[in-house]
Amino acid sequence: MNKSKKLMLTLSAFAFLILLAFAVYAQEVSNPQFPHGFYGTSKVDGTDTPTGTVIIAKVSNVEKGRITTTEIGKYGGPARNQLRLPVQGGIAEGIAEGATIEFFVSRVKAAQTASFDSGKDE
Repeated sequence: MNKSKKLMLTLSAFAFLILLAFAVYAQEVSNPQFPHGFYGTSKVDGTDTPTGTVIIAKVSNVEKGRITTTEIGKYGGPARNQLRLPVQGGIAEGIAEGATIEFFVSRVKAAQTASFDSGKDE
């Protein structure tokens, strides 16, 4: 095989690898990960939290969502017009299906945890 054929084969292989990498990236971008939404009651030491309480969700100790209460002892709601605590971020940002979500109420770690489930509301 002469030099020009070897060069052409090498360049073709390199171009193929670049296109393959781009196709994988495009697939990840075109399939966005939906947030996992949470709502419910919030208490600290058995007492309803006041309005203005900040509830934070973390995965691997990195904040992935927060909500501020607007009702005593509640955050978000099940109706479509109500807010939820959105936990979001792609796999590259540390959230994969089933990842453990920890909750913090006024910077105090709650006993409850959840598993990340893209697109779920609970």
